[in-house]
Amino acid sequence: AYVMLFWGYAQLLNFETAMEYYEKAIELDPGTRKEMEEIIVEFEYFRLAQQEAVKAVNAHEYERALAYARFAEELEPDHFQSYYIAAECLRLMGEYEEAARKYYLSIQKLYNMPSVGRFTMPDEKTQRTVYFVGTATIAEVNLYEEALDACRMGLERFPGYVKLERTLARVLYEMDDPGAEEAYKTLIANAEAAFNAAPAEELESARDDYAEALSDAGVYYITRNNLAFDDLVIAIEYLEKAFFEVDPNNEAVVKDLYLTYNTLKYTEDDPKVKAVAEKYQAVSYTHLTLPTKRIV
Repeated sequence: AYVMLFWGYAQLLNFETAMEYYEKAIELDPGTRKEMEEIIVEFEYFRLAQQEAVKAVNAHEYERALAYARFAEELEPDHFQSYYIAAECLRLMGEYEEAARKYYLSIQKLYNMPSVGRFTMPDEKTQRTVYFVGTATIAEVNLYEEALDACRMGLERFPGYVKLERTLARVLYEMDDPGAEEAYKTLIANAEAAFNAAPAEELESARDDYAEALSDAGVYYITRNNLAFDDLVIAIEYLEKAFFEVDPNNEAVVKDLYLTYNTLKYTEDDPKVKAVAEKYQAVSYTHLTLPTKRIV
């Protein structure tokens, strides 16, 4: 009876109730597990649960989406996608630390998928997104050991992936790891190479990555030794290159260079300082006057 109730509720896409009967059936008779696993495969409940989760996310029904994603996790615990959907739901619900832990699980599952052997790997763009979004969120909530592990898994799969290298360098710096400086140098070298080799359709994204890599490195050198002179020389070189040679319209670069000039008491008598100040004021004015775009 419990097997039929599991099947019936799953057919109605009421996966939460279906899972209750799944567990009751196994508790009563462990031998029913094989029968229900065959039902799961035949009726593609894992795929259906994921599809319903995505629909619910798009409808901003995050708790419902989370329930579907968790059901899909139960059905197929070795596939990354359900964990990633659950992480996205938790992030959108403001549960950032729990989301970060789910992202970490999704990255581990994705990394291990080739060894599991029964899944078709997602395309490269999807994989890169999982690694990048996941590691960035994990680092944001200061789970540095997990972020470091996730970065290394991603970079093993995609060596030289600039967005991951940027997160890696930041995490090493936050951990006071002496490898941070080398990580920033590697980041800049790979970001420059990617920018120079980028096809037309990827040029702007590569430009952003390169400019922000230079800017991040500049901030690193400013802050690591409390404005030590030798570090300041390097920092200004990186920050000015980001603005004057790579991307004067990148808001993060403008802000970092302006605040650095301001901290060092540079004045607008210098044409460079004046140019940055004017760009910073323009960016600030835009942010104050433009309405916030609603995400539909």
